[in-house]
Amino acid sequence: MPGIVGFTAPVAGDEDRQAVLLSMQNLITHFRSYIRSELFSDSQISSCHSDKSMVNRGPQPFAEGGVRVWMDGELFKVKESARAAHPIQRPATEILCRLFLEERDLSFLTRLDGIYSAVIYDAAEAKVHLIADRYGLRHLYWTRHRGGLAWGSEVKAMLALPDFRPRIDRVALEEFVRDGYVSENRTWFEDVTLLGPGTTLTWNLRQKELRIEKYWGWKSIRVLTGKIDDVEIADELARLLIKATEIRCRPAERVGTLLSGGLDSRAILAAMPDRNRPIHCVTFGQRECDDMSIAHRAAQVKGAAHHCLEINAENFLKGRAAGVWWTDGQSNLMDLHVAALLPSDRDFFDIVFDGFWGDTIVGGWHIRPNDFNEVYKLNNRGRRFIINGPRFLNTWLECRLPFCDNDLVDLAMSIPREIRGAFQLYQKMLLRNFRPYYEHIPWQYTSLPIHLPRFPSQGWFWEKKWVFKWVLFSVWSRIRSAFQAPSFVEYDSWVKQEPAKSFVDGVLNSKAALYPEFLPSEEVALCWQRHLNGFNHTRQLFTYLTLELWLQQVFLGKHRPHGDTPAEAWTL
Repeated sequence: MPGIVGFTAPVAGDEDRQAVLLSMQNLITHFRSYIRSELFSDSQISSCHSDKSMVNRGPQPFAEGGVRVWMDGELFKVKESARAAHPIQRPATEILCRLFLEERDLSFLTRLDGIYSAVIYDAAEAKVHLIADRYGLRHLYWTRHRGGLAWGSEVKAMLALPDFRPRIDRVALEEFVRDGYVSENRTWFEDVTLLGPGTTLTWNLRQKELRIEKYWGWKSIRVLTGKIDDVEIADELARLLIKATEIRCRPAERVGTLLSGGLDSRAILAAMPDRNRPIHCVTFGQRECDDMSIAHRAAQVKGAAHHCLEINAENFLKGRAAGVWWTDGQSNLMDLHVAALLPSDRDFFDIVFDGFWGDTIVGGWHIRPNDFNEVYKLNNRGRRFIINGPRFLNTWLECRLPFCDNDLVDLAMSIPREIRGAFQLYQKMLLRNFRPYYEHIPWQYTSLPIHLPRFPSQGWFWEKKWVFKWVLFSVWSRIRSAFQAPSFVEYDSWVKQEPAKSFVDGVLNSKAALYPEFLPSEEVALCWQRHLNGFNHTRQLFTYLTLELWLQQVFLGKHRPHGDTPAEAWTL
């Protein structure tokens, strides 16, 4: 995704700074339609910005009082007091700059609500501040190089630095192959680090020293005590979701959502204000799959325009190699479902709303009995894995995440685990406040409306009404399996067919393949052969493919997308 790049003076010589900065900007400018900022350079730092054209983030940089600000992402509210928060009315770079000038420190960051990263350059104090939002969802990477500091919204920007030699972090590689994502603040490259959530990095340009500080953490949210009215809480969560969605729907914007058969995207659709009509919804998958029929029914309730985009054996790999490059090799090919269809989305909207963290924050998806690692999962699986979908969308569209609204998160995470877990509170919130979208429309996970049980649990299973519902669910499951609609996708069989089969063979079995330096080639070959023989090793195969494509993109310059039209950028 696009964003910010830059470095301090020692990283490149006076005669090279403009060329190095331009090269970094080129590496994050994925389409000719992007807006490139001016290349700023003085005796202390060089920095610039590259971005899509549908959102006005303000001048890049915004300069006032000897301070310059570059920003990637958006701000939605500024909290003026414990109870009052005001929507953003001015460009975000201007707000950051003036708040910094007023307070001359970074304490104002706790009052900001947005998904963003930023660089603040204070020339008088000879300091550069790198800033990550509360949740660290708009990534910003940094490295110490040649006695200076370099930063970029994409890891690949570091490839333009003089004398930078990318070295694959073996721990990161092991995590990616084992878990499907890289954890904490680690990146593919040794010595390149992701700025942590709720964190600032300050580089002293005189002493060439850095200081990293946390300005926010999950522990700052206090758990509610005493008697809790779950109905009241459910209604308040819904009110905050509606407010969060409304504030992210600005007048005259072309907005829409990727609508699946799940719960989160449907809640976002229900919460979207009518003033932005027509609202467009896009559903992708196999023709006539459950997601398409369920999403169509939800779109009808809203009166939204619904568009179905087909994924099939012929097109499912298109655009995925580009997706690997755009997401810095952090998205498994298997999870880039919308890749082949991404250019088509711009026919319907410029701003796409995503239900990221809905089932996690409000639904308590990560909460398990005797499992106290919810925050770890939010910071890792959420911030390093699930976020890759929105990050990929942000390459082409502007993706907004209403469930990440600070007020909504603060309330949801303050609710005791036993109330928020197992979807009980989420279900109550959805049925009470958005009932037409859930009462008779099924959830693709069960093919039943959500007021019917998913599984029996001790405590309510023996109540007669739940016994009846569970028997009904069991019978329905058998009927469903006999007359099941096509699945969302069938990657396991499609990868054995042309054109995918030849592509996989050509990448993994090439004598010039790079992955054998890190993984046993026999292991990969066996995985591929077993899959061809009927075993389902799709995810592991796609993991190996992703790794090899990323290695070739970094070290050989192959499989990098080019051009500004679907025909050029969406090729295998």
